[in-house]
Amino acid sequence: MNRLTIALGAAGALLLLAGCGAAPAATTPAPVATATPTAVPTATPTPDLTPAAAAAYLAAATTGNAGFTALYKAYPGSTFASTAQAKRYWSRAETLDRTFLTTIFAISYPASMKADVDAQIAAQTKVVADETALAADPTDNAASAADGTDSTAEAGTANIVRHDLGLPQIPLT
Repeated sequence: MNRLTIALGAAGALLLLAGCGAAPAATTPAPVATATPTAVPTATPTPDLTPAAAAAYLAAATTGNAGFTALYKAYPGSTFASTAQAKRYWSRAETLDRTFLTTIFAISYPASMKADVDAQIAAQTKVVADETALAADPTDNAASAADGTDSTAEAGTANIVRHDLGLPQIPLT
């Protein structure tokens, strides 16, 4: 080999060594993960059930009151000429109160009223049970006494629900 070939070979080897580590190679930094904010779900506003509940309750009460007004006209003073007449009266009263109970039970009330509504439903259920007993036997003194007590308690619970709904109170007597 001639000297020029050896010199070129040695120079090439030096260049090769220099390229393999003699000088630091430029490095690209590893990509940095950027934090992306977690999306916060938009709160859905809770609908105000009070106006709709008040309208539905008032409609149920108005219908029930109209039914009882007609019943009281048919049986003035709640005096009965016969057991059969008393059974009809109590059967109609039970139907009116059961319809009212079913209607108020189906109303969607605000969650804050749950305890008050549950108390009225429980009281109204007792009244319906008393009237069912009186429709079967109008001479049942215990059912008659219970009906008086339970009706007064139901009117009290109704006034609490009415207050919650912004409706006028009913007389307790």
